[in-house]
Amino acid sequence: GGFEAIGLAMVGVTVIVLTCAAGFMPEIETDLSPPSASGSGISEYLRLLRKPNVRLLIAVRFLPTVYWGTATLLIPLLIFRATGEISTAANFTAVSLVIAAACQMLVGRLADSIGPRWPTLTASTCVALSAIGIGLFAESVPGLFVFGITGAAAAWSVSTMMPRLIDYITEAGEKGRVVGMAHLGWSLAMLTGSLWGGQAVEWDPGLPFFVVSIGCVL
Repeated sequence: GGFEAIGLAMVGVTVIVLTCAAGFMPEIETDLSPPSASGSGISEYLRLLRKPNVRLLIAVRFLPTVYWGTATLLIPLLIFRATGEISTAANFTAVSLVIAAACQMLVGRLADSIGPRWPTLTASTCVALSAIGIGLFAESVPGLFVFGITGAAAAWSVSTMMPRLIDYITEAGEKGRVVGMAHLGWSLAMLTGSLWGGQAVEWDPGLPFFVVSIGCVL
């Protein structure tokens, strides 16, 4: 139908979602800590950044997401270049998100049973291996599907662990700020990965994935 039709449909669905949220979403009563309990302003963020676990959390949030920013941009592009079909790229995205959703449910249950450490390490390892695999098979449609879907499932599984990890490393009155810092890291990583991938793919289709795999390994 063209991109204009897609855009109008998305706007329409978004209006429906916002209307339902405004009309039917209940207020959630919470006991908020008084401002004096945790300080305020930039100084409080700097205090949190001095904590090794907070820095590690932001790194775990940032580095795999650089891969995800690169993959979100490039894998559909590489599939389209190889096949000449937009629908094949769309099918890849749909399948990868369905499988990723199932893996998120599984990883969430594992984290409830054994804690977030091993699910996070396992998923992060799969992100790194997927990045290397895509780099090796950047011009193979089956390779892009296999390693791209694995990477999507792993990246979303790492993301699923963030609330549990934040619970583990924060005290009362800190959680909201750490969530904000982690999501800032996510946004900057998506931007970094997209810009890097868009530039580096013109040099070599596998290069952007080999580079981001280094960050995943770290």
